[in-house]
Amino acid sequence: MASVSVINKSIEVVHPGNTTQYFKLPVEYGGYCPYTLIRRDGVVLPGDKNIGLLRYRDRLFSFATQEGAREFAKFPDRYMEGVLELAKQSGNLVQLLHLYNYFPTVDALENAKSFTRQKLMGQMAMVSEAGCQVDTHIVDARIDPKYQWNEWELRRQALMLVNLKKKQTHSVQTDISHYRRESETQHYAPKLQFTQTATESSTSVPKKVNYMAGLRNDGSGEGKFRVLTLRGQNI
Repeated sequence: MASVSVINKSIEVVHPGNTTQYFKLPVEYGGYCPYTLIRRDGVVLPGDKNIGLLRYRDRLFSFATQEGAREFAKFPDRYMEGVLELAKQSGNLVQLLHLYNYFPTVDALENAKSFTRQKLMGQMAMVSEAGCQVDTHIVDARIDPKYQWNEWELRRQALMLVNLKKKQTHSVQTDISHYRRESETQHYAPKLQFTQTATESSTSVPKKVNYMAGLRNDGSGEGKFRVLTLRGQNI
């Protein structure tokens, strides 16, 4: 590849020794060899980056063999035009070789048709809505209410300050007011208090129960009626 620069001085040989990130560089025609495309009537063969790249018109080209690189260096424009002619004959090569910049898209053709139609019908007025937005206050307002532009007003203020500097403040205090001072008092808020007796006691009166006996005759004929009184707490 060193002999390529001798053949054509406008071509530079790029290899890993003089370029950083060599294998990540974008290559024309999707990395396929342009020499093989022309010589073999559209045969697509990937280029080999290990043998180096050729830089021509700020574009990088990859080749399958060193012989193809040397032949391309002799007539680079001829091979580039030949690749475009092959792409015109075979439309699938446009997408495969990434030749979008050389061929218009469908949208571009539609725009061209509409432009021709407008030209035939006359110049059509182009109307568009536009708007802009700016900040409310780009620069902060600095308004001094005491600002004076009158020179005589400034002189008057200066004389007032000088006159005020010569004055003193006097105070009078009587004998009675001398002893007056501020005083503070503090009190404790009232608290709720409760009292409770030591013990709780209760009393219980004896219970009186009267039993009546002899209400029924026992059959002896001597029936006696008696009243029995019992007193106690647990009766």
